[in-house]
Parts: sequence; structure tokens; C-alpha cells
Amino acid sequence: MPSRWVIFYFLNFFKIKSCIYFVADRVGDFFLKIIQDYDWHHFSLLVDESEPANVLVKAAFEKIIKSRLDSIGYRIWIDIQEFSKTKMTVDGTDSINYEKLLLTAKRSSRVFVFLCNGEISRNLLIKSYDLGMSTGE
Repeated sequence: MPSRWVIFYFLNFFKIKSCIYFVADRVGDFFLKIIQDYDWHHFSLLVDESEPANVLVKAAFEKIIKSRLDSIGYRIWIDIQEFSKTKMTVDGTDSINYEKLLLTAKRSSRVFVFLCNGEISRNLLIKSYDLGMSTGE
């Protein structure tokens, strides 16, 4: 492959990476808008770090919180809990302690944001129901 083609390949690669980050940045703006519209000041962010997209959205959201909130005078307290679904245990269940995640998040807020796949979201919602966290409180 001639060297000029390598340069074009890398230009296309970096354009795609910056486009992905721009979309993640817009997702952070979306979260911030919802938080302000509902006047939430405390919330918990539960992030599955085994998915790279979740890490990007978390980073974009943290950047937005730091850069924009001071300028508009809106205060938010975030409890960020990071976990990773790395492997299954010996008995075939997953390695995430859903109860611990939810009870820790409950101590700091009543609004939870899940950055995870559908299976983990489902398990979190089932466990929150078992813990009596679905009463609308």
C-alpha cells in the first residue's frame, strides 16, 4: 500500500473516532437537559465499564457537568458507581452484586441512570423490585 493511502486511512479513522465522541457529548447534553427540566439535584449513575460506549458516555457527561454547570449556576451531586461484568461465577450466575449497587445508590439519590446493556438493566430492575424500590418513592 503506498504511503499516501495510509495517511488517508488514518484520516478516516480519526474522523470516525471524533464523530463517536461528538455523539457521546450530545448524549451528555441530553441527560443534562432532562436533569434540569425535572429539577433533579442528586442522582446515581451506574456504569457497566465492560462496554466501551458506556465509558465514553460517562466521560462526556462528567465533562459537561464540570464545564457547563458552573456557568449556569445549577448544582448537581452525582454518585457514580462503576462495575464490570467480567465473568460468570462457578454456579452460572453473573458476578455483579446488584443488591449492593442499588442500596449504595439509594443512600445518595432517588434517581438512577443505568449505562449498561439490556440484560443488566433487567436484572437491576428486578432486584430493585425485590428490594421494594418500585413504589414511586
